[in-house]
Amino acid sequence: MPRHSLFVFTLLLAARFGCAQTAPLTLDQCIQLAQNAPSNVAIARQQTVIARYGLTAAKAGLYPLLTLQNGYIYNTPGPDGFRFVSLNAPREFVNQGQMDLAVDTNGRIRADIARARADQRLSQANLTISQRDIRRLVTTSYYRLA
Repeated sequence: MPRHSLFVFTLLLAARFGCAQTAPLTLDQCIQLAQNAPSNVAIARQQTVIARYGLTAAKAGLYPLLTLQNGYIYNTPGPDGFRFVSLNAPREFVNQGQMDLAVDTNGRIRADIARARADQRLSQANLTISQRDIRRLVTTSYYRLA
C-alpha cells in the first residue's frame, strides 16, 4: 500500500511542477498567432510569392533563348572494315548552337507582363483582405462579442 501512495504522490508532484504557469495572451499576441497558423492568410502569402515569380517568368519572354545540342556518333567496324553511312569518320562529334529572340510585334509578351502585374496586385489585395478578416475574427473572439 505505501508503494501505491508513493506513486500517486510522485504523479501529483510531477503534474504540479510539470505545468508552467503562463500569462494570459494579449490581443496582439492572439492576432500574431492566428496569422502565423495555417489559414487563408498563409495561403494568400503563398499566392503573393507565386504571383511575383509569375511576373519574373513573363519578363523572361523579352530575353533571347539560347540552346546548345551536343551529340557523339561512333561507327562500329564491320568484318571488312568501317562502314560509313554518311559519316565523316569512325567517330563524329556534332555540336549545334541556336539563339532565338522573340520580336514582340503583336504585343503578346507585353500582354503577358501586364497580366502578371495584375495577378500580383490581385494577390496583394487578397492578402490584405485575409489579414483584415483574421484580425476581425480574432478581435471578436478575444472580446467575446459574438
